[in-house]
Order: sequence, then structure tokens, then C-alpha cells
Amino acid sequence: MRFRRVAVAAALATAVVLPTASTVAVAAPGSGAAGYQAAKSAKPSKPSKPSNPSKPSKPAKPSKPAKVKFAATGVVTAVDATAGTLTVKVKGGTKDVRRGTVTIAVPAGTRINVNGSGKTLADIAAGFGVTVTGTHAGTVYTAAAIQARGKKPAGKPSASPTASPTASPTVSPSPSDESPSPSDDVTPEPSDTPEPSLTPEA
Repeated sequence: MRFRRVAVAAALATAVVLPTASTVAVAAPGSGAAGYQAAKSAKPSKPSKPSNPSKPSKPAKPSKPAKVKFAATGVVTAVDATAGTLTVKVKGGTKDVRRGTVTIAVPAGTRINVNGSGKTLADIAAGFGVTVTGTHAGTVYTAAAIQARGKKPAGKPSASPTASPTASPTVSPSPSDESPSPSDDVTPEPSDTPEPSLTPEA
């Protein structure tokens, strides 16, 4: 009895280690020691992979350039809200963008902050100071966040002339009028004697 318990314990231990060996140990008739030996000697074989020489191997995929983070600080030179691009003359930032002009793609989910509040790409104009962070793969730059500062220029003056009120014509005196000229002006000189008044006495 004790011998069977040892054999069963050994079979269970083997079942944990080798699942296929446990089925052999349980199925093997006879004493526990014989079943243990049979389970120990039975090793599972790996199925061999059939080789297929007629199938050509796949060509190597061209490696994509790795996405690298970038930061650029500079002045906006152009904005195209419909195409979703921003062109920046870079004055500072990471080595790959510094001291050059870079066109950056601005996807729809990009965080855009203009003068401290959330805005859209259309709210940025040429001449704004800007800091852009994002990633680039090769020469394709993609923005993740944009911080811009500046004032949008006032509305452009229209090319058509505006109607201004016309002044009414003024009548200037012509030389044919009979008005005294400055040299003909006679002014009386003050006198010491009072002049008689012409008021009637009643």
C-alpha cells in the first residue's frame, strides 16, 4: 500500500513536469515502479517541420525611419490651414531643425495654444512667435503641440476706393462785385467833440 502511494506521488510529480509522460504512467499496467520507469523513459518527440524549398522567401521590408522627437522655436513665415501645414523659420531647437526653415504638418488632434488660450491653426498668422514640439521621421515633421504668441494684423485695406462725401461748391466773390477794396476803406478818425445825436425830442 505504501509502495503504491509513493508510485502515485512520483507519477503526479512527473505529470507536472512532463504532461505526456503522465498519460503513459497512468496507462501503464503493472507495479508502480515499472510505471515510473516507463514514464521516465518516454520522452515526447518534437514533430519535424517539413521544408518547402519551392516557396520563395519574402523580400526584406524597407526599414522605416525611426520617429524622433523635435522642438523648434522661431517665427511663422506661412500658414496653410486647409492643408494643415505651418512653415517656421527656426531660430532655436533640436539639432535637426535649428537655423533652417521647416514645414510642419499639423494633424487635427494637435494642441494649439495662441496667446494663452486654445485656438485653431487658422488663428495663427505669419509673423507670430512660435514653439512647436512633435516628431519627425526623415524629413516629415509632425506637430504634437504648438504655442504661438503675437497679434493678428488688422483687416487688410480694400483695394476699391471708398465713396467720400463731396463738398458743396462755395461761392467766392468775383472781381466784378461792387465791394470796397481794402484801399478804398475810409474810417473816420476819432474827434474830441461829441457829435450831436439824432434822436427826436418829444
